[in-house]
Amino acid sequence: MRKLFCKDIKNIYLNKKIILYGWIQNKIIFKNFIVIILRDNSGTIKLNILKENFKLYILNIIYNLNIESCIKIIGLVFLNSKHIIEINVKKFFLISKSDKLPIDINNKNISEKNKLKFRYLYLRRSNILNNLKIKSKIIWYINYFMNKNKYIYIETPILSKPTLEGANNFLIRNYLKNKYMALSQSPQIFKQMLMISGVNKYYQLAKCFRNEDLRKDRQPEFTQLDIESSFVNEDYIINLSNKLICFLFKKILNIDVKNNILEINYNKSIEMYGSEKPDLRNPLKIYNLVNILIENNFYIENNHDFIYIIPIKNNIDIKNNYNYILNYFKDIKCYIVNKFKFNEEILKIKINFINNFNINIIKNIFINSIENYNYSFFIVFISSYDCIFNIGKFIKNLSIKLNLINKKVYSLLWIKYFPMFVKKNNNYECVHHPFTSPKFFNKNIDIIKDPDKIISNSYDLIINGVEIASGSVRINNQILQRKVFNILNISKKDQNKNFGFFLNSLKYGTPPHSGIAFGLDRLIMVMKNIDNIKDVIAFPKSSSFYDFITE
Repeated sequence: MRKLFCKDIKNIYLNKKIILYGWIQNKIIFKNFIVIILRDNSGTIKLNILKENFKLYILNIIYNLNIESCIKIIGLVFLNSKHIIEINVKKFFLISKSDKLPIDINNKNISEKNKLKFRYLYLRRSNILNNLKIKSKIIWYINYFMNKNKYIYIETPILSKPTLEGANNFLIRNYLKNKYMALSQSPQIFKQMLMISGVNKYYQLAKCFRNEDLRKDRQPEFTQLDIESSFVNEDYIINLSNKLICFLFKKILNIDVKNNILEINYNKSIEMYGSEKPDLRNPLKIYNLVNILIENNFYIENNHDFIYIIPIKNNIDIKNNYNYILNYFKDIKCYIVNKFKFNEEILKIKINFINNFNINIIKNIFINSIENYNYSFFIVFISSYDCIFNIGKFIKNLSIKLNLINKKVYSLLWIKYFPMFVKKNNNYECVHHPFTSPKFFNKNIDIIKDPDKIISNSYDLIINGVEIASGSVRINNQILQRKVFNILNISKKDQNKNFGFFLNSLKYGTPPHSGIAFGLDRLIMVMKNIDNIKDVIAFPKSSSFYDFITE
């Protein structure tokens, strides 16, 4: 039975015999001895095999072994001339010989297909294995934190009836009754019914399944930290989440992020960054010149173009990227404007709706409205409001291209006050999910008349431009819940068919309740600066939604 790992071999074992098990990571044959690098899941250690100490048939076995063969050794621990621990092998045992590997597991350029098809080999890489160890450690700390805060771990069904929760369902046929059930997209409805049941504080590390397009931060099967509490508001959930995140960052990375967590509303996020998931490490920001002029008492007509300006600091070398900038927006006029030579002809044409136009006044007002930095020039976009999202993608891509992001820094940000609904193809959809409560709700106001203006009581946690958690205050009465379904164009018949059990539960003294869900795999990605979510999951699916390992 194994008692020691490679990392355990310290100075206290000098001149002592030890037993180690592991895999051959590398093998070098010299004239009088053989060097083997032995690897287990804790690390590596160097083995020295003196040929004169072994019979020929043992040496022949060693000569013919492929790397990744599994072995056992008994050896004597010593320090080499550089005071590094090594082992003189006294006895050698072959446990399992490896065939020649179909992939080079140390090669960084392995195809996605081979990474997944031979996953059991690829997982032997130390970085992937370390990611899984960190995931295990984070789960342990999450359980510790939630128990300390008196939350109860309760499992909810994975199989349930298909419901509307944002993505397509994975359907499972019940052959006994010829009906279909769905793999749970989230425990949303069940955790709300737990609150109705009187469970005050619930959490779960839930498996979730979503049938949607895959990206580098998305998998069809993932783990979610699910939290729900009764008789609390959004401030309680955000405060609890902040404590949890600070706890994990301190325990895993030994980093204090307590003072780095900011909050802004959705509209400000869109206006300044062109995104609901901004990365605040990006020094590039968007300024709306029209809004700045309005704030400085300029009269602006209702119908006008929007003028977005991105100041570029002097220390950012952008000269080699002119063509990239100009070509990025083929349908939008993009002007590079020198700080001290605001192009009067361009701006005068485009902002002739401004009363008493004076280029120098406008220039000074704008410069005084931004941070007190030195800027070499500005990028000016003149277009409609909807263009802001394209500009947001532009400043994100430009910051990456110019290497402006400090990857050693963590940007933690809460986005609040999202719109509750968005209109697509003349139909309304929920920005979050249909169980989110409006932020400001008056029972005398019929939200059906003007859903575009309803703000949701929701909140998203963004770390380094990645959505890590999303939560909201929930609807806790049947009347309002039906109104939301009506706005979503769900007929009363379908409401009763798909959600009747839940609507019925809301009639029996439902307490106010709020919650949040963290994407565990995404959180580990961001904390460890991992580029792809596949590297924190033992057996992920391919980007084309294929399971190569079982083909």
